[in-house]
Amino acid sequence: MSRDDVFGEPDPGTLRLSWPSAAADWTEAMPIGNGRIGAMVFGGPSGRLQLNDSTVWSGTPSGPGRALDAVLAGGAGPARLASVRAALDAGDRRTAEQLLMTFEGPYSQEFLPFADLDVELSAAAPLVFLGRELDLDRAIASEGMRAGGTEIRRRSWASAPDQALCVLVETAGGAVDVRLRLTTPLREAGSAATRSGLSLGVEIPIDGAPLHEPDEPAHRYRADATATAVTATGPAGPAATATDTGPAGATRTATTGAAATDPASSAPDDYDPFAAAHLAFDTDGTAEIVDGTVLVRGATRLLAVLSTASRAESWWNAGRPSGDSATDGSTRAADERATAAGTPAGDRAEHDRDATNTSGDIRDDRTTIEARARARSTTAIRRGADALLERHLADVEALTSRTRIVIGTRRSGSWDVATEVLRGDDDALRATVMAAFGRYLLTASSRAGSPPANLQGIWNDQLRPAWSSNYTININTQMNYWLADLTGLPECFAPLPELLQKLAVTGGDVARRLYGARGWVAHHNTDAWGWALPVGNGHGNPSWAIWMMGGVWLTHNAWDHYAFTADTAYLRDTLWPLLRGASEFCLDWLQDAPDGRLRTLPSTSPENLFLGPDGSPESLTESVSMDVFLIRSLFARTRRAIGILGAHLTDDTVRALDHQLADGLARLPEPGLTADGRLREWHHDETEHDPLHRHLSAAVGLYPLDEIDPERTPVLAEATRRFLDGRGPGAMGWSWAWKIALRARLGDGDTARALLLEATHPLERDVTRFAPVDGSEWGGLLPNLFSTHPPFQIDGNYGFTAAVAEMLVQSHGSAIALLPALPAAWPDGEVTGLRARGGLAVDLRWSGGILTAARLHNLTDRELTASVAHRERGATVTLAPHGSAELGELLDGEQVPAVAQSQGYDRGRERTLRDLPWAAAGHQTYPSTTPPSDSPEPDERTTSRATAGQESSY
Repeated sequence: MSRDDVFGEPDPGTLRLSWPSAAADWTEAMPIGNGRIGAMVFGGPSGRLQLNDSTVWSGTPSGPGRALDAVLAGGAGPARLASVRAALDAGDRRTAEQLLMTFEGPYSQEFLPFADLDVELSAAAPLVFLGRELDLDRAIASEGMRAGGTEIRRRSWASAPDQALCVLVETAGGAVDVRLRLTTPLREAGSAATRSGLSLGVEIPIDGAPLHEPDEPAHRYRADATATAVTATGPAGPAATATDTGPAGATRTATTGAAATDPASSAPDDYDPFAAAHLAFDTDGTAEIVDGTVLVRGATRLLAVLSTASRAESWWNAGRPSGDSATDGSTRAADERATAAGTPAGDRAEHDRDATNTSGDIRDDRTTIEARARARSTTAIRRGADALLERHLADVEALTSRTRIVIGTRRSGSWDVATEVLRGDDDALRATVMAAFGRYLLTASSRAGSPPANLQGIWNDQLRPAWSSNYTININTQMNYWLADLTGLPECFAPLPELLQKLAVTGGDVARRLYGARGWVAHHNTDAWGWALPVGNGHGNPSWAIWMMGGVWLTHNAWDHYAFTADTAYLRDTLWPLLRGASEFCLDWLQDAPDGRLRTLPSTSPENLFLGPDGSPESLTESVSMDVFLIRSLFARTRRAIGILGAHLTDDTVRALDHQLADGLARLPEPGLTADGRLREWHHDETEHDPLHRHLSAAVGLYPLDEIDPERTPVLAEATRRFLDGRGPGAMGWSWAWKIALRARLGDGDTARALLLEATHPLERDVTRFAPVDGSEWGGLLPNLFSTHPPFQIDGNYGFTAAVAEMLVQSHGSAIALLPALPAAWPDGEVTGLRARGGLAVDLRWSGGILTAARLHNLTDRELTASVAHRERGATVTLAPHGSAELGELLDGEQVPAVAQSQGYDRGRERTLRDLPWAAAGHQTYPSTTPPSDSPEPDERTTSRATAGQESSY
């Protein structure tokens, strides 16, 4: 579309992504969302919106507990764990592996597609598509069309204040016909079409098997008396249906037989997985019912509003006050709460919870859930389009406007994704777009009162999505939230501790019953039900199926939220119980080593393998570096929490815990180096099975933790640099993002930029085919800028934003660092509102590689003293509550390079490119262009003699 849209209204100075044609495929569609309802907007005459609800997961609340019971019944438990440890100490890895695999439950559950909404347009003259845009600052997807002399605009947005998906069709110079259709790829449990709207009931599977379990039924539905398996394309056989005529000419399809019953009760096994959607509309056209759809004729204006409700939503929010939400679907509490940019994060998160209006009960019958969805949509539509849009913009702009990252001189405008972003020659613009896109996606997919953003955020159209679209907690879920506080979105962090609080319950049972330990534990995967067991179904390689530190790592995300916000109420009420439980588990998990130190046994480095004495791939060992870094940081932070909370902790056992933590810290092993000076991944100097492995687990101490620092621990920092050199460039989205952030922490801006350029090239091959996990095929960006493994996995998008921010402002260590890893190729730019730990915000401007403006803001209600550094300059400033200060003494006085020439993987140093292991394997370096898309397809490799073909490919 032109800068002036078809109605002559000038576009605001926002960042807009544009495409000249409608989406032909899901990977071209525009994502919108409000944290609970997600939609992929295709555009064009068909007007398809593929819908998700963040609470629509296969499974039931009792699933994790039943799986634990089954594992224990199979003989796993503390006694068998002792046998595993004895076998490892005896050097018998085969026996240890076989015994440990009996600890595996089946698999976590799937995040599923929910429904499809068509807002189809037709007119007397052929429709001509004029283009579509996604406004990242206003969270609106818009399209323009023309039919003869009639100009048509369709705008779509997902409103958090009104918990509704809104679609507004307007015309000038004529009218159009609009057909509204609502369907589901899951099992329909009743639908209705009336002249006032559409209703849809959906039965959700009680079990969904991941693609890597091909011998399991794809889905199981509760309503099937014999738990008949269903295929990935729908039920094995259609349910019997009966048709009757409803009021106002409605046609209603009602499911009969088993699917028509609603036996929900308080018993866990009686949980009835059900969700409903309701679409209300208002128009100046005339409506009629045609074949179960609503056909509106002669409309110049149509507003369609869709809301959802589910039993899982009630379960997720169980026990949480719903504020002053009325049972009729109104949101009085949300109306009364401020949504301005300055609203404290805690209040804003509570506002978002109130807006979900969760007044339901897990025992509600299907009729009540349907009524809740209807109440939400009808309440919203009564507000009218102008009020809905105004409330949406107030909500979104308060978040998106808070922080701005501009690399180069261009941000505002409409940027053609294919020609100007993916294939354009302005990599500064590309970095700017990717930084904004990641923030946009998090605001759209993560709000209080709904589950956290998963492997695909809240957008999925596959009945068997890649890796179940679950929570993979050995890096991916953690990466989803690195950007939240750093880029001024603390409210969007709120769902993660809500998941952790559920994990502390299910994981407490696993810790106690499976391992004989206190506290709580989580492994490699989890889901919306709080899955805490190992996965793998008894045949998953321990390298990916059994890793006991997933929950520990998530507590560090939770700690960072405190570090950025300095919110002691959050520390006391939410974080402290999580830290305590995770620390108690680790204290009990650690074992005495022969040298008097402590060790983790068994131990794996997530998804990676080393070669045993006979040359076979091995996963089990003791005290891998990642375990030790995570535990060391956990113990230190838990002790710090004890010191901060002080008098608030009246439990007599806290002092004893503090002593145990101090002793544990003193006895943890120190990080080791390999013979060639690299940071060691395993406790011993093992031979890597895959020297180019995508996971960078040993480097967790550098980023996101603060155990390794270029100034405080220069030897370890250099060893980590060498470790990264060995891993090389390339990979998949999330691995690139981690590499960029790690290089930024090392001050290596030029290499960080080169990696970002690699990561943001277009993926020009089959986007549905899973890439081999050996790194021989790299990922890239899809036509809608989604990041890929491949296939699509959203953590890369979130991670790119965090990594770019890390290049510009860092607050690890004792001082806030300004432009610590600025590439020479980014001489100009501006940042407003990036966060620093301690409750601070930073504004920067630089030109010609010179810092020209810097300002620090105190976001807390108490006085703060902060140390700030830029290059060789430093300053200490004291800030009054909510005060600000200019940092003129840090500004550059003369033209100097932004950073010293970096010495990364493609910079040579004392080795040539041919000497690096990834070069020897046939890889190239791509400092500014696109890697080849015709890489050879290698044979799948075996990860272990006991578990051939079972390697996870996260």
